[in-house]
Amino acid sequence: MVGKLDFEASLSEAQFRAVTHAKGPLRVVGGPGGGKTRVLTYRIAWLIREAGIAPEHILALTFTKKAAGEMKSRLASLLGEEIAIGAATIHSWAYRFLCIHRGKHAEGILGTWNPNSKNAILADARQYFAWQKSVQAAKVDIAPAFALHTVSRAKNNGVSREALRAEAERSSDHKLVRACDAWVEYERWQERMKVIDFDDLLILANELLTCKDTIERVRDQHRVILLDESQDTNLVQWGVVRKLAPPPKSELTVVGDYDQSIYGWRGAAAESFLEFVQDYKAETVTLETNYRSTRSIVTTANTLITRNGSREDKVLEAAGDEGVTPIVRVEPDAGVEASRGVEQVRRWLAEYQPGEVAVLVRAWWLTRGFEERLLKDRIPYQVVGGPAFFGRREIADLLAYVTLSVDATKDAALKRVLNVPNRFLGAAAWRAIERHALKRDMPGLAAISDPGLRWPKQYMRDKAMDLYVLVQKLRRFEGTTAELLEHILERTRYLAWLKEECEPEEFRNRKENIDEMFEAAEEHPEPADFVFYAEQLVPKKDDAEEGVVLTSIHGAKGLEFPCVIVAGCAEGILPHERCEDVEEERRLAYVAITRAEKELMLTSATLYRNRGYTPSRFLQEADLEVPEYEIATPDSGGEAASATTVAAT
Repeated sequence: MVGKLDFEASLSEAQFRAVTHAKGPLRVVGGPGGGKTRVLTYRIAWLIREAGIAPEHILALTFTKKAAGEMKSRLASLLGEEIAIGAATIHSWAYRFLCIHRGKHAEGILGTWNPNSKNAILADARQYFAWQKSVQAAKVDIAPAFALHTVSRAKNNGVSREALRAEAERSSDHKLVRACDAWVEYERWQERMKVIDFDDLLILANELLTCKDTIERVRDQHRVILLDESQDTNLVQWGVVRKLAPPPKSELTVVGDYDQSIYGWRGAAAESFLEFVQDYKAETVTLETNYRSTRSIVTTANTLITRNGSREDKVLEAAGDEGVTPIVRVEPDAGVEASRGVEQVRRWLAEYQPGEVAVLVRAWWLTRGFEERLLKDRIPYQVVGGPAFFGRREIADLLAYVTLSVDATKDAALKRVLNVPNRFLGAAAWRAIERHALKRDMPGLAAISDPGLRWPKQYMRDKAMDLYVLVQKLRRFEGTTAELLEHILERTRYLAWLKEECEPEEFRNRKENIDEMFEAAEEHPEPADFVFYAEQLVPKKDDAEEGVVLTSIHGAKGLEFPCVIVAGCAEGILPHERCEDVEEERRLAYVAITRAEKELMLTSATLYRNRGYTPSRFLQEADLEVPEYEIATPDSGGEAASATTVAAT
């Protein structure tokens, strides 16, 4: 155990006030780089050492498992010993809570749930399988993925099945009504299988917290609660927190920053963070000193975010020096943008390690150009928060078809498209093909047409032969890669299938990736050349070397890097053309800028995928010097005829 902690000497004035807040609700507005994790850690240490709160009575709720682990590690380092506080994500807390108290609610799903099973929580492929079964049982014509995403969104917004059905019937949304029918079957399936999903954890915890004796016991256990990233908490999560620590006199500390609220699209109720002071009569401490970034970066961020009307009055001040002025570049097209960006990366790597450099994008399709240029320059890179471009589901599907058109012996490609789009050819069909191919020493495609193959069911042969005929036609196709892709989309009706499988926003994002694939196809008109090019960019499982980080701005939340490029700063990309809330897009740009510690580069192009763009309004709103650029005028051949020079104002 370490000696007495000198809290005042270790903290700034604002941090010290937050850490030593003695009684009642507290709201900490933690600006970027303001040391909010430090405040949370020191506050827990202060509560234990100075306020005499037993560690087991403290509950710290974090946004990610990584954040919970980091908090425990920092606290152990600070106090010189492992302290048994409850630091967890709200989902993991809810899981433990339900395990202990589920006997109080022995009806429905929770009554049959077996938490001791290794598959107690439905996720990923198993959850999708459950929805497949539920849609079939309900005899409704909707994609399982649509039902899954629709119901998940409803649960996270606190909308019951009855309320969702009533709304669907009022609006005559028959697809939504069918999703509610499938929801009934899904719950029946859950009861039979004794499982719940991640959304259920919070729904059921909220229900169980209405039991008087249960809530009294839980409140006695969790006498002090700290909630991190409060602006990203959804309504159901807020419901759990309010039951654990009801207003107005609970010992509840919430930490967040409305200026960094970027998850409204998935149900985050950031307004609850703003309203916390009124609801709880809470004291507010604002952390306005940024210890992360240079003064020039902080000034850029401040200037931009003050354009938002819905925010609290807060101006960051940098603790560091002036630093390098952020660079703004406007290039003629996406290829040049990526090339010039990688040139800057190479200059930074003379001083920094690859993992200290990041390229942030608003739309995932923008990573392809950077992946290509980084690979060409032999600069190691890692895609964080999502797959590399050619590893994305829709890209890998279409690439598999192109691969078979070039080389029909590629069994990995055949396996990928066997049931894409859905032909009802699952694992049993592939096992039959694979066994026969090994027995006869032939490729899988040849095995499909071999009369000796014994199919588990007759319909499988018919469906597989349809695929066989399609691949044979693709092999005889004469045309460019782009024309081949168009032919594949038309013959398979892939886009219509994908649209049924995805929520509208997810479909649009995947369609953007496909559009970018066509851009790559234009650059490699021979299908064989295209396949070779794509194979170089497909991530290898053994590529574990740390490299330049490519990630989305959303994925970069909570991260920081000495050097940052924000690519695609164009009107229609950032802010996105489909955005319903420009202020949230501006907050997204603010988050991107404040990820940089030392150097920042913001780039744009006037031509993406044969479509003209202008630089983002956010560049001028941040009072950055936007260079002169030429307005790109795309023509039918895909070349840009840049005609008019514009002096940015």
